[in-house]
Amino acid sequence: MRVAVSIFFCCVWLLLTSTAKGAQVEVNFFAEQLQIRYDPGMAITQNVAIEEKSLVAFYKALELAPYQSFLDNLKHYRDQLSLNDLLYYQLMCKSIEAIGGRQTAVQKDLLCWFLLSRSGYDARLAYLGKKVFVYVFSGDDVFEVPIVDIAKRNFINISSLRDPSYKGGQALFMLNFTPNPQGRSFTFYLRKLPTLTPKLITRSLAFEFDHYRYELEVEIDQTLVDIFNNYPLISEFQYIETPLSPSLNNTLFEPLRQWTQGRSPEETMEMLVTFTRSAFTYRSDKVAFGKNKPMITDEVFFYPYSDCEDRVALLYNLVKNILGLPMIIMAYPDHLTLAVALPEPSGAVINYKNKKYMVCDPTGPANSSAIGEIPSGYEKAKFEVIGAYK
Repeated sequence: MRVAVSIFFCCVWLLLTSTAKGAQVEVNFFAEQLQIRYDPGMAITQNVAIEEKSLVAFYKALELAPYQSFLDNLKHYRDQLSLNDLLYYQLMCKSIEAIGGRQTAVQKDLLCWFLLSRSGYDARLAYLGKKVFVYVFSGDDVFEVPIVDIAKRNFINISSLRDPSYKGGQALFMLNFTPNPQGRSFTFYLRKLPTLTPKLITRSLAFEFDHYRYELEVEIDQTLVDIFNNYPLISEFQYIETPLSPSLNNTLFEPLRQWTQGRSPEETMEMLVTFTRSAFTYRSDKVAFGKNKPMITDEVFFYPYSDCEDRVALLYNLVKNILGLPMIIMAYPDHLTLAVALPEPSGAVINYKNKKYMVCDPTGPANSSAIGEIPSGYEKAKFEVIGAYK
């Protein structure tokens, strides 16, 4: 069935600030208010049908439109704010919404497909019925989103991130037109934090170690928490590797370094596991959130509950910053833990790549400082090493 849609920019454009040289619109992006410039002449008045010939013609028409100032402005903010590819795409979508007013999902995806291709990515278009879907080539592990394999390369449906109702499973028509087949891989991982304006929140914590009560107050960045509110599920190790916000980094490590100063690596490790086990309330993701909810370290301090994989993210970063010792992440079928290459490992020791690692579970037993023990119930269970430090 042929479905005609009006191509993106409608009469709302006439209501925006404009000059002979161009126009701009304010876009709220997390805590930022960004001024996005564009050329009103990039509006296209023709209609497009959701079928191959018309969709290709749509792309060709865009190539002749004055879109460059809009794209350059998006790239400027991408670089200025150190956005990864997913955040850049989200900024793109928000800007299109602000400029286009009441655009349909079809109109948004068609423009995003064009702009992503022009931004250097291998973006593909699929369609079915009244909908189109943008796919991007990615080498990242991403879960619970529709993925197609094209010539042994994974393409991820990023349109579904704006429309979670689409879960895949339907046979789509892939457009036989590839604007940028040599385009680079799209990354979802957040190896470097964006430089977005922080929204600071204070949280107080306490735990007991060696008959003494320790209290600390930390600042976390809710902007970073907000980023992960609408994030697809990625590799477990990538949550662990995501850096701490500058505010948490500055307020967390200073007291912990003071408290561990002069202690042996084993004593320091005992204090750190006591902190991760006792200063937080345990709840499984299913009970606390009703779904799988892996956390980065800032989120562990933000939410009232956390589970084993969240505690691993926290302990991993504590050991990395305070002891700097090699670690491995051990994944059981339903539990995550870690082991540390302490100078004199004892108890439960894991041999991995010519190093000995002492198991230091960050989840339990609660209120315990014991290390070198396999988590209860997993003594004979098999595990997989899913990541390592040093």
